[in-house]
Amino acid sequence: MTSKIEKNLLAAAVAGAIGFAAAPAQAVDAEVSGFVNRAFMSADDGEDSRTTFVDNTTANSRFRFTGSQEIRPDLRAGVFVEFAIPSSNSSAVSIQNPSTPFSVNERHVDAFIEGGFGKVSLGQGDGAGNGAMEVDQSGTFIAGYSAANLIGGGVAFRNENTGALGPTIGATYSNFDFYSRHDRVRYDTPTIGPGLMVSVSYGTANGQEDATELVARQNVDVGFGQLSWALGTGSQGGTGTDINGGSGSLLLDNGINVTLAAADAENNATGNDAGTLFYTKVGYTTGPHSLSGDYGNTEDRAQDGDESEVFGVQYLYRATDWMDLYVAGKQHSLDRDGTDFDDINILFAGTRVKF
Repeated sequence: MTSKIEKNLLAAAVAGAIGFAAAPAQAVDAEVSGFVNRAFMSADDGEDSRTTFVDNTTANSRFRFTGSQEIRPDLRAGVFVEFAIPSSNSSAVSIQNPSTPFSVNERHVDAFIEGGFGKVSLGQGDGAGNGAMEVDQSGTFIAGYSAANLIGGGVAFRNENTGALGPTIGATYSNFDFYSRHDRVRYDTPTIGPGLMVSVSYGTANGQEDATELVARQNVDVGFGQLSWALGTGSQGGTGTDINGGSGSLLLDNGINVTLAAADAENNATGNDAGTLFYTKVGYTTGPHSLSGDYGNTEDRAQDGDESEVFGVQYLYRATDWMDLYVAGKQHSLDRDGTDFDDINILFAGTRVKF
């Protein structure tokens, strides 16, 4: 059976062959970049607590190779290869299991060609909808955003009466940001009007065939600030999910910003709700300093009737163009009929250094 990586390398080879036939032989010059994003996380489930050192899954440590070459003045082809290198994922560690093994994980193995017609990408990469629930101009994104389960997602709620461990934050909360990175072909239109672009993709995601996504995005100056938004729909065949939703963020000229996100997911196999999201953040940026507070609510994810909530505060200091320092505090709660759970409190602080 052909592996995922083999298929992606084959796609890259085909794209390279096309470029070779269309232009004189010349290798694409690749650039190496990435960052290390490390933090400490202290979690308290109401009975036990643990402090551990983690890789921040909101933007995990990674390295990448990127490059492109002009085929002719109006046509360019290139590659995007990226691997995550986390040790102890902040989304997976828990009070009982404070570490996860070091791993090298495929994020992108992608070939693309672009010109006046737009951009076509083939390989392992972002589906058209990836990031549509995550538009955020607060400046505190890596300290906390709509995917609140990426920090402390492995920590379990504890039964208030019996002390038994229940579902985890990650099992009860999600921002339903479509189907992430997967094998697909994707098309992005050129800019339509002021900052508007439409993307569509088709591929295989999460073991499900027929993963289709359609999303519109815009980043536009509205006179008194910058408005960014994304809105889309996605569908998976088999036992996958249908997702509708989007997000938007307004950054005013005075540094005040407001972010909203909402999503609805439905299980294709049963036709039942797979969960809903409502998220909002209010922040302020001045110079290198960004401060924000947020609230997120996911309903019906682990079971019907569940309400998983998070309140958080975040601060980020941009020390230089290549270094960020940040700290965040969060409180997660789970409301479930017939069972009372203690809140989970998390303190999180770290740094991202780019290279």
